[in-house]
This record gives sequence, structure tokens and C-alpha cells, in this order.
Amino acid sequence: MYGVRGEMALWENLSFLADVGMLDPDAGDTGWAIQGGGLYRLPLSDFPVDVGIRGVLGYGAYGSSGCDVTMLDLMAGVLVSRTIDRLTPYAFVGFNYWKWELDVTDGGSDDGSETDPAIAGGVEFTVTEQVSVYGGLAHIDDLFFGLGARFRF
Repeated sequence: MYGVRGEMALWENLSFLADVGMLDPDAGDTGWAIQGGGLYRLPLSDFPVDVGIRGVLGYGAYGSSGCDVTMLDLMAGVLVSRTIDRLTPYAFVGFNYWKWELDVTDGGSDDGSETDPAIAGGVEFTVTEQVSVYGGLAHIDDLFFGLGARFRF
């Protein structure tokens, strides 16, 4: 997924996020995706890394080889990060539940759901106090990569 993220912290340890982006599930077939969620940072002041609980709900759609695919996705888990100057490496471990529906152009349909372990890692680079760029890899039943920019309100 390639996209842009808005993030807002309403309280010291609780932030909310919203993403809008483009899916590229298989070479050349693109679609769109939105997701929203939150991150609660555990108040562990003497810990060498930041630890948080993150949950995200997403929706995406794309067309591929004579069919239309829609997906609903729920991911939850633990996020660990450490800010070193302007770089923040991070790692995520959790689970991912997704449900899909496939409508074939010539008629017929299919649907299903799956729950998988989710692991991810990446790095965020702070450009200004409000703007950063990030990139990461994730494995949720398959290997994915993502690039994006974040704006903090």
C-alpha cells in the first residue's frame, strides 16, 4: 500500500490515525484503501523502548483479471519503537483477520475469511515536527511493503 496518514494525539498516551492509499495487490492491478485506528502507548517510563497496543480497521477494493475484490481487515497487536534522533525504527507483532468478497464480471462470486499472525518492521524519518516519511515490511500470509508520509495534527 502506498498512501498518506493523518495522526492526532488527543491525550498523552493515546493517538488516532487515518490512512488513505492505493493498493497494488498484483502487478498492475491497483485499487484504493482506507483505514483507521488507534495506538495506546503503555506508561513505561523506565523502559528502553516505547511499547504500545495498536488496533486498525481497514477497507479496500480493486479490480483484477475480470473480477472485483473488496476486503475488510482488522489488525491488533503490540508495537515497539525507539526514537534515535530523527529515525524511529519499529516492530509489530499481532494478528490479522480479514474478510473478502470476489465478484466475477461474467457472474458468480466467492467470499471467505482468514486469521493470520502478523509481523512487521520498518523505519520512520522525521522531516519536520509535523511531517515524516516511513517505509516498512510486513508478513501477513504473504510479504508486503509500504511507503508513505505522515502529518501530525
